[in-house]
Amino acid sequence: MINSSLDLAFTLDCTASMHQHINQAKNNMGNIVSTLHQQVRQVRFSLVEFRDHPPQLQGFITRCSGFTNNIYQIQSQLNKCAEVRDGVPIDLCFVLDSSGSVGPEDFQEELNFVKGTIARLHISPSHTRVGIIAYCSQVRKEMTLNKCRDVNSMIYCINNIRFSGDLTDTSEALNSIPEIFEERRSDQTIDNNLVKKIGILITDGHSNSYNATVASAKYVKSKGIIMYAIGVGNQVNGNELEAIASCSKNVFRVSGFNKLGREIQQAIIKDSQAGGNEAGADEPEAVEDALYETLKLPWTSAIKMCVLVVDQPPHGLPLPPGVKDNYPEGCPNNHDPIKLAIQLAEKGVSVYVVGCEPHVNPYKDFYMTIAYITGGTYIPLSSADNLPEAIVGAAKEELSLQTLMETVLKDVKAAFASGHELNEVELSKSLWQKLKDTKTTQLVLKDKTIQPISGKAKRFARLPSLNAVKKYYHKGQMADVGTTTNIVKNSIQLTF
Repeated sequence: MINSSLDLAFTLDCTASMHQHINQAKNNMGNIVSTLHQQVRQVRFSLVEFRDHPPQLQGFITRCSGFTNNIYQIQSQLNKCAEVRDGVPIDLCFVLDSSGSVGPEDFQEELNFVKGTIARLHISPSHTRVGIIAYCSQVRKEMTLNKCRDVNSMIYCINNIRFSGDLTDTSEALNSIPEIFEERRSDQTIDNNLVKKIGILITDGHSNSYNATVASAKYVKSKGIIMYAIGVGNQVNGNELEAIASCSKNVFRVSGFNKLGREIQQAIIKDSQAGGNEAGADEPEAVEDALYETLKLPWTSAIKMCVLVVDQPPHGLPLPPGVKDNYPEGCPNNHDPIKLAIQLAEKGVSVYVVGCEPHVNPYKDFYMTIAYITGGTYIPLSSADNLPEAIVGAAKEELSLQTLMETVLKDVKAAFASGHELNEVELSKSLWQKLKDTKTTQLVLKDKTIQPISGKAKRFARLPSLNAVKKYYHKGQMADVGTTTNIVKNSIQLTF
């Protein structure tokens, strides 16, 4: 038992792309709470939920609870935490080219594209279901709509899909799409006629029969199925793509399979909203507002810690090409995430950013900056399975560092009290020896040490605001950033 007190705030993105992470947090909160109660004399918990500003989402932007040490109360608060569920139910069917011209490596890129897309959707029997067809001269129904109930089981299934290699019977692949959509939902309260059905076909060349492909595409669309056609490379028949797709805006051309990326995913996800407001219309979320609400919490304990769980950037950060931001100048409430990080550091709050990869990857340097300014760290979270381990591990690390700081301070004070005057050299040697001899908890996930804060993030931490960061965000060199202007909470500070 560590004789200290801990305030721990969970600051969670509650948009639809976070569905699996939110559910995992709910399912494992009891273990997290009980573990920390065994490690710390007193623990208080708080929950800050955030979504986004209108018109992206309606309803609350942020929603917070005060600190409590009541296990049942925090469990109840977490149970009320819910992802956005706007829009009608959706069925998606990916139709993947497995012909000989594709090859196993590029077929894997198709599978990666599917995994990246479904990771941003609310997958459940009552909301979004996904099926997968692989085609060459034969058609294989690799995943039916009811086979997998969540993202994790889908990823497992996709990882076991194998490349075939043969001719390209696009017509027969199209004919199989309506059969996939005939599978009824396990949730009998949902009218299958109200479900939005979307097919996404990928091809790298001509089909075996142009006329048969056109006829099959017409048949599929007559069933009320919205079709996308994605052509890869320069051997694709553009007329076939236009015939397959429901409209011209649903036709995409890319130079290689490794170019199947976020712009196409975003278009598909936006179309899947069905008039609702799923995550994806614009990618940024109300991260600044969430940090502001976290700052306002009544922090009192010796150790103050925030676990920020995110998969998208804040408003105002430079975004990759084709990614939309409804508020490109920054938060409409004028909150600045860099300034808020500085204020959190001054209050003694360490922010541990749990980045839900791969979608957070383009913004990793930014979130590492937030963590570095506050003395926390960045925790990559490849799947929701690691969430409890990440949270408990981060809390243990913060407690370990706090214990080390108290030990060093006690020894230095004792030296001064005894009348022994330490010069700078002696003090440095004493501190170094203590740090060297003290064992601290190092945050590890699945036997892999957390990656260090990037040099770019450390340089961003010198800057006073998001506007200053924006000037350098996509630049390789930052030598002209200047000297450190922020008080970075990653050093031991001694006060007497």
